[in-house]
Amino acid sequence: MQIPSDQKNKRVDFKIKNEQGQEKIFSVRLGEETNRITEDLNTKLTLTGIKNTMYQGEVLDISGQGIPNTSLTIKISNPNEIITNTRITQVDNTGKWTLNEPISIPLNAIFGKYNIIISDGENQLLKNWEIQTDKKILIESSKKIFGAGDLIKFNGTGIPNNSMELILENNLGDEMASEIFELDDSGFVNFEYQTTENEDIEGTWTLIVSQGNNVEYVHIGYDQVPDIPIIVKFDKENYKTSESATISLIGEPSDKVKIIIINPTGGIQGTDIPITLGENGKAKFSLDLSGYTSGIYSAVIQKGNSQNSEQFSVGLQIGSGPIEAKTTQLEYIQGDRLLILGNANPNSLMVTTLIDPSGKEVKKVSTPTNNDGVFSENRIKIPKEAIPGQWQVQISSGANMTPIDIDIKSPVDKKMTVSVTENIDQGEIIEIIVFASDQNTIRMKITNANNEIIEDSLTCTITKEMKCQTFWIVPKEAIPGTYTVSATNSIHEDSATFVINMN
Repeated sequence: MQIPSDQKNKRVDFKIKNEQGQEKIFSVRLGEETNRITEDLNTKLTLTGIKNTMYQGEVLDISGQGIPNTSLTIKISNPNEIITNTRITQVDNTGKWTLNEPISIPLNAIFGKYNIIISDGENQLLKNWEIQTDKKILIESSKKIFGAGDLIKFNGTGIPNNSMELILENNLGDEMASEIFELDDSGFVNFEYQTTENEDIEGTWTLIVSQGNNVEYVHIGYDQVPDIPIIVKFDKENYKTSESATISLIGEPSDKVKIIIINPTGGIQGTDIPITLGENGKAKFSLDLSGYTSGIYSAVIQKGNSQNSEQFSVGLQIGSGPIEAKTTQLEYIQGDRLLILGNANPNSLMVTTLIDPSGKEVKKVSTPTNNDGVFSENRIKIPKEAIPGQWQVQISSGANMTPIDIDIKSPVDKKMTVSVTENIDQGEIIEIIVFASDQNTIRMKITNANNEIIEDSLTCTITKEMKCQTFWIVPKEAIPGTYTVSATNSIHEDSATFVINMN
């Protein structure tokens, strides 16, 4: 039906009648297109802005229609029938309504079927949808809180037929355990850590799971209820001074945090940056880098009494000049961690890559040099299922590249194997574990970088599991640097290196 162009601007009634004689009448005020007001008291409530499937972190920007000039109550309930959101909004005089602020789906929202009910006091509209996961990595802990001495267990799935790295950190950010797994067709992975009573520190621990560009975090409580920490990520590792760094933060909804930038000399760069996370637990901040000198910076994120940090660099050059590098050992066993030391041009950005015997890249990390051109890298670990044979570590920057060949062996290939806590602070306790093919008493000594003996009274006895364990308290006055622990049973011997950090 077309309204005649000469129809006067006034109210008119429309009547619709079906074959059974049922009628429906509604009144319309004719006028400008933007001023048409429907006065049908039977107007149905409508809703738009919700898809059948939604994901954690998405936003419900909903709107719809209703009886003009009425008030609507909107309630959302989760799969447990618990109301998670209640909003009140008004329908305008054209019969349209919208929310003043969209509703964010929290990052910890449970999966399943959700309901939304919209009511004007007389009429109701019910709609449901599902929150599903779009994550490629799904890892869970066997429970949320573990006690002292418990075995911490994680299992789940990742991208099949791909490498997966898992790193378990305590509440201080210290690495407690890590592994690289080659997932099979099922994508299943299982990861465990045996806690030690009176040694491991209570607090919120985090499992960091990585597969390529996909990273997930699993938080657990050790001897206490977990407090979800703030996760911070930069969009790049190295920036030009003319750029801005985009900082992404993830935490609890509406968390209030503070960012402090530490410059290469250890001082504070600029002023504190206060940030409040959104209802979905996310926030982004653009950090202007004009005025920043070349070097390595740290962004310290404080939330209450806790904090964590993330490094980024400004003005580092690609093209380091000649690279001198070496590993502290030339022979490793499956599961060992590498310590790479070297030097190149100051403030250069290099890439350190671990390559297996077939030529496949297993692990790649960015490695910067400091103002003196010195660098160290200890984030690369030999996979537990590594193929024995000759592997290679490549340190490259632009056209410059230095290869280091290393031999990877299975533990059964060696008559004795020593493993040790690889990074330790002055005054802390270091754990030394020895595997041996016979049950003779093991004697150990610890030497510094100058091959001077620091400790030579350590001993332990191999058990029926062909293993022994002992501990050494690092002197508070120990000089920071690389140390070596050597073990022997008069027949076989082995050694491992570790680094003492300044406390």
